[in-house]
Amino acid sequence: MMVFKRAMDSMKKRISTPAPASNLSAKRTSSKKSVGSAGKKPTGSAKKKITEADLYAMIQKQAYALYLKRGSCHGDDQADWYRAEQMVRTKYKIY
Repeated sequence: MMVFKRAMDSMKKRISTPAPASNLSAKRTSSKKSVGSAGKKPTGSAKKKITEADLYAMIQKQAYALYLKRGSCHGDDQADWYRAEQMVRTKYKIY
């Protein structure tokens, strides 16, 4: 019971004692800088444009990978293609 009382007393002291103002302002400014730099979006010119030929090749590779994953069984080529197309378009956010 005595250990519990000491623990409660130390918690009350920590809660009731405010942190020094100088530490708070330093933390706020440093967090703002890191958030601001991390939150920047790349410009439109920095994005690599995917051509239709590249898109077709990526879908083709993904569909073949799905075909192999299924055990190379024939008959579901269209399902593999549609699934691969969905996966590639979702990955590159092409809708």
